[in-house]
Amino acid sequence: MRGNKSSNCEKRPKILVVRAKRVDDEFLELLRDANLAVYSIPIMSIKPLPISQRVQDVIDNFDHYDYAIFISVNAVKFGVSRLKHSWPILPRSVQYLCIGQNTGQLLSQYACNVLIPDTMLTTEGLLSMPQLKLLTKKKVAIFRGKGGREDLTIELQVRGAQVSVCEVYQRLIDQTQVALARSTLPSVDCLVAHSGELLESVGKLPKTLVERISAIVPSDRVGAIAKVLGYKRVMVAESALPTAMLKSTQDALVRN
Repeated sequence: MRGNKSSNCEKRPKILVVRAKRVDDEFLELLRDANLAVYSIPIMSIKPLPISQRVQDVIDNFDHYDYAIFISVNAVKFGVSRLKHSWPILPRSVQYLCIGQNTGQLLSQYACNVLIPDTMLTTEGLLSMPQLKLLTKKKVAIFRGKGGREDLTIELQVRGAQVSVCEVYQRLIDQTQVALARSTLPSVDCLVAHSGELLESVGKLPKTLVERISAIVPSDRVGAIAKVLGYKRVMVAESALPTAMLKSTQDALVRN
């Protein structure tokens, strides 16, 4: 567990972040720059999946697809790594779509025609894009993690698309880290969870803490999960972007 270096840590609001460890985590740095005491306990790790025949078939015929959707930064990281074995230069005929700005920025290093939603950096925002309104006989490849939400796939199929799901990485929960996170909860003011899976892995909030600890989440969907888990103080950020999550964390502390 990594805490803030300052000796005044005990006097400052304390924030627990449980998402997977990142090489350069802008959000953690923003929290520290805002003079908050940060406890980063990565209860989740991200690992690549062995390539399946289904994924290989998509890669082999990738230039026949109309759209390629990348759900996350990790989808780009592991998906493009697979694609570049067969396509050193990604096909220009494919329209590339992403949900978040960070995902789009990373994918733009490999493809020239990358689009993200103008508003709502969520699955719902992606589905509102005009490019995805009429999809009859269109072929769509979705690059995501194992066991991802099926909402997007189902809706695209309803709109007429032929959808191929490419699961290129998996999320693994470390129960030892979960136990550490739960033992840390009584010492913090806010829990920041970037996904419903992270929240559910931490588990129900002890009743003794419901009046004090705020949950900071990136969407209404994750906010609903937080409430089911017992959180009374739920702050929904405008998006999962570091600046948006920081603002919601600061707003939650003011309300406390």
